[in-house]
Amino acid sequence: MAKKKDSLVDVECMGIVVTIDKDRFDDIELIDMMDDVQGGDPLKVGKILKKILGSDWKRVYDGLRDERGVVPASKAMEFFGEVMEAAEAKNS
Repeated sequence: MAKKKDSLVDVECMGIVVTIDKDRFDDIELIDMMDDVQGGDPLKVGKILKKILGSDWKRVYDGLRDERGVVPASKAMEFFGEVMEAAEAKNS
């Protein structure tokens, strides 16, 4: 089944442009993970990003790497927050 073009939105966060499929948010497992993060469990952020970004997550992680070659959790959380805000803004 082909993706509906209106379900795709391009967002730029922290200098990285990604295409988000808004239909991915209609996923109870994703909602459960997001609830865990809201409840203070930052360990789910990586899984959430992979689920939202699909195969594009590697490119995003590379864009978030610091000079040590590490993707800081704080940067990943910041990126996640910005993606959510941008996707929501494009949804209204």
